[in-house]
Amino acid sequence: MELSAKRNYYVTFKRILETVHAAGHKLTRQREIIIQMICKLKIVDDVEQIWLRLKDEFDIALATIYSTIKLLCSLGLMGIRYQTDTRKRIYELANR
Repeated sequence: MELSAKRNYYVTFKRILETVHAAGHKLTRQREIIIQMICKLKIVDDVEQIWLRLKDEFDIALATIYSTIKLLCSLGLMGIRYQTDTRKRIYELANR
């Protein structure tokens, strides 16, 4: 990852954590790990793939990933779009 990409990742990650905390939500270790992964990916088109990457090392449940994504969407930090041909939900970090 080049320097500007690392900086953008860090700024995005920090902004999300600050927004979640300011909204009165807990910043658990699991939530931080999920947010880190989302910041690296920027677009989540397969929630189960995130779970498969994280579940063994960090003992994170699939429901925890979905609830974190739902929280980020409710805070305006992520958006949802629907792929009509496959009926998949695609979650994307908001540009703010």
